[in-house]
Amino acid sequence: MACTSTQFYDDGMYTPEIWTWFGVGTLITLLRLIIRIREVGLRKYQGDDYLAVAVWLCFAGKSVALTMVFKYGSNMDYSTAEAAARLSTCQLDKVILGSKMELIAWYTYSSIIWGLKGMVLFMFARFRLALDRLWLFRVLVISTSITYAAMLLTISLGCLPFHRNWQVDPPPPSKCSMRMHDVYVSTVLNVVTDLLILAIPLPTLCAMRVKLGKKIGLSLLLCSGIFVMSAAVIRLGFTLTGSTSSNLNKWCQRETTVGIITVNVPVLWSQIRPLFAKKTIVGLPAQRVQQPPRKTRNMRRQALAPHRLGILTSSSDATKDLESRSVVARTVKSDTTVAVDEALKSSGVTSEEATDHGQDCSLVLSEAETLTGSYELSERDSQRQASDDELKSN
Repeated sequence: MACTSTQFYDDGMYTPEIWTWFGVGTLITLLRLIIRIREVGLRKYQGDDYLAVAVWLCFAGKSVALTMVFKYGSNMDYSTAEAAARLSTCQLDKVILGSKMELIAWYTYSSIIWGLKGMVLFMFARFRLALDRLWLFRVLVISTSITYAAMLLTISLGCLPFHRNWQVDPPPPSKCSMRMHDVYVSTVLNVVTDLLILAIPLPTLCAMRVKLGKKIGLSLLLCSGIFVMSAAVIRLGFTLTGSTSSNLNKWCQRETTVGIITVNVPVLWSQIRPLFAKKTIVGLPAQRVQQPPRKTRNMRRQALAPHRLGILTSSSDATKDLESRSVVARTVKSDTTVAVDEALKSSGVTSEEATDHGQDCSLVLSEAETLTGSYELSERDSQRQASDDELKSN
């Protein structure tokens, strides 16, 4: 005889939502790992990169566990003696398995949340955002490690003997099924550590001399813990109002997915941002290239314009004309060199990228040098011709 299903809730959107969030988190993690391989290579992966892989493994395990909890039920659903007594032997085995999966979901959930905190700390160290408050950074690393250990101890020691965590018949105490102590401890420790993490980048951002819009954007990127804290508080509210286990597990999946997205945004932004920047002839963002002054641009247009037909009154006028054009050519060359140097410095490109663009820069400079040389040669010819005319007149 087939064993009757023990699924407690009829929610057709539960499983699709769980795995949709898992797909989003997997895509973000995969993009992050690919970007880091392109930037530094697999051999130069750092702590936050390896933690990203560990977080994804826990995320996959939690998604499987939450699906099995919904399919088989748990002692959180069959929490009364009457409900447990109606279960057959095979049904009881399913509910016990679902209760074990609920416990595994708690371990993986905590590992994901604190793994994301570790990724943020590694990125702070890599971006050198904590150099002026190194003592605070060290305290935060130690406190994050201690709070993670405290969370694991709370899950493991909150219900003793340990096998009561998946006991169904007779029903275990509420602390072994509802696990409200786990909810309280995880929410408090999560919010406190996120607030401490926010204390590192905010003073640095306030002291940075950048535009207000850019400063706000950096604040949103680095203050990703705000979104995770909000999700944790919302989940606590649902728990206190007696929401169903399926809703609590869905909020658990949403919270971890939002955390994965926000923590990986800074790495993804390094590759997304250039897509919105227009390129110039030397391959630099257009908004960063400073144009020469208007006066210099007018002088350059006059120097490069075709020669007008006219009559020069004397050889000295010709000499003065060529001297003025030579000055214009030198000004064009100087302004072009300064503009290229400032563009390279302000763009923050590496030496390799500057080398790649060197050919285009050389073309611009060689044009100015050719123009300068031609005017200097004409100036010498004019002076020689003026001397010959004076000798003939004498």
